[in-house]
Amino acid sequence: MGLDKLRTPMVLIEEREGGLFLQAAVAMPVRDITKKQIAQWITRDEADMAKFHTPASKVNL
Repeated sequence: MGLDKLRTPMVLIEEREGGLFLQAAVAMPVRDITKKQIAQWITRDEADMAKFHTPASKVNL
């Protein structure tokens, strides 16, 4: 990934079915991120997490 060539290497690590997914990352000051962009990220993340939540009534005990 070339992380050894970067001054401050960062990686996002995401657990997925079958293993870990690594992706190069960049730090951004919060003041440079628009509220619209943050809202889009939250919406996307909540949609992704909804796939992992099973209603209690559907859980087989």
